[in-house]
Amino acid sequence: MAQHLFQRRPNHSYPVIQRGQGPYLFDQDGNKYFDAVGGAGVACLGHGLKEMGTTLGHFIQDSGYLHGMQFTSKVIEEYSDELMAHAPIGLSKIQFMGSGSEAIEAALKLAYQFFLSKYGNHRKNKFLYTRPGYHGSTLLALSISGKARDQESYQSLLQEHPSIPLPACQRCPYQLQRESCDLHCTRELEKAILHHGPENLAAYVIEPIGGASSGVAILPDDYLRKAKEICARHDLLLIFDEVMCGYGRSGKWFACDHYGISPDILTLGKGMAGGLFPLAGLLCSEEVYQTVVDKQGSFKHGHTFTNHLLAIKAAQLVYRTIVQEDLLSNVQDRGTQLAEGLHALKARNPLIGEVRGKGLLLAFDLVMDGQPGKFFPRSFQMAEKVVGTAMKEGLNLYFSTEFKANREGDAILIMPPYNLTKAQAEELIDRLERVLAKVCQDHNNEAEKSI
Repeated sequence: MAQHLFQRRPNHSYPVIQRGQGPYLFDQDGNKYFDAVGGAGVACLGHGLKEMGTTLGHFIQDSGYLHGMQFTSKVIEEYSDELMAHAPIGLSKIQFMGSGSEAIEAALKLAYQFFLSKYGNHRKNKFLYTRPGYHGSTLLALSISGKARDQESYQSLLQEHPSIPLPACQRCPYQLQRESCDLHCTRELEKAILHHGPENLAAYVIEPIGGASSGVAILPDDYLRKAKEICARHDLLLIFDEVMCGYGRSGKWFACDHYGISPDILTLGKGMAGGLFPLAGLLCSEEVYQTVVDKQGSFKHGHTFTNHLLAIKAAQLVYRTIVQEDLLSNVQDRGTQLAEGLHALKARNPLIGEVRGKGLLLAFDLVMDGQPGKFFPRSFQMAEKVVGTAMKEGLNLYFSTEFKANREGDAILIMPPYNLTKAQAEELIDRLERVLAKVCQDHNNEAEKSI
């Protein structure tokens, strides 16, 4: 065990990985792991990218660090144009930074500076967000992350911002049915804006497709369109957090493309550089950009590694691979295959509840007796048991917990690489079935002992 490394899980025994290939990882003891989540949806092209590594090695020999206020390069400008060719209509500028947390922090500050530039006062300094929801670990981003577990250790450091329940039909916070609700959640959104005062609110922040904080919650089809109309009517910007769901993960370049809606500001992250380098992105409309530049001269924000050349070169290689190999089509095909496989498993294993997601961002609930919405008490730590058992069986999964208002709710996420093959998708489902069967048997054995 490393004596000086500050691990995120101090008392955990980590496998020591020596190499990877495709969706597989191999540790120093000869064990093989199927990485079904790319860490946290990051390794979008899998592992062991030798050709890409060789290209980056040669690039590094002729390139180095460039400060974002002193120099630019052809690579940075080319990649910006290549990626923005796919951007939602109305988004015209992009800036690169080191993490999703940084991107969200920058997005909030940009929204604030936009209204400062527009009106010349500091009044619009609050942000409306959803519960649950996660937007980052920096203090401002964490202040608008609607998960008590994430906030409670830092409560006295955080700012207060208003929130509303996440409008997820699969567990409607208003106990309504989609067929007859007439999108009641949009009326609640407008009611919240009016209650807290449009004159005080800078933006509404939401994930177009939920991530780990909500167990990949899916919004009603028309919600984002009406949310945009409401925000525009009350002079709020609309910010989409696509750090997890964007950049092809859902089967489209941007998750909001599924709904045909463009925000004023959008953030990307996770798999942009395939995990080879830390990289995230902040996109904004021409109006937001030009208003700030005209009034302030520039966006008053930056980091040492803003627009980092080597990270952007890695992202360009990842981007071109996705385009040249038409991997978004594969994301859609393999996503459909895995969803069908999960539904088939649901019929055979009572642990699986609702299956949901888009593309290769999938999740399924862990429930009692096969009853949708009947979650285990949190004290059972069912999601942790599934992930722990899976790791012992050579399958790396990701979990979501406490996404209900009562802090119950367990779900398992699946986020394999975009170049996953049909055979590998079948293998993933087979491995998952064995894991869930073992967890189910262990749970039944424990239940019998307690009788």
